[in-house]
Amino acid sequence: MRRNLVPSVPEHAATPIGRSFYRWKKEDKVRVKRLIDIAYLIAKEEMPFNKFTPIAKQEKNHGVPLGEIYIINDHQCAEFIDSVVEEYEE
Repeated sequence: MRRNLVPSVPEHAATPIGRSFYRWKKEDKVRVKRLIDIAYLIAKEEMPFNKFTPIAKQEKNHGVPLGEIYIINDHQCAEFIDSVVEEYEE
């Protein structure tokens, strides 16, 4: 009997954002999750995307590590929101 030597991959890793997220270190995942949470808040509260940068900068000022993986701007906010929408649509 042959055993499958390929480690099992979580279901969320089948999506494009999930695949890249799956390969990251835990610290990077936490940092990006925080940025996605900020983008989600902006979308939920129907705020303009250009509020993403000042909110993220304020979080950094409070000592929240957001990392340097992504550029913090309104375009990145839109990409995060698009990714969240894609996940919910699937």
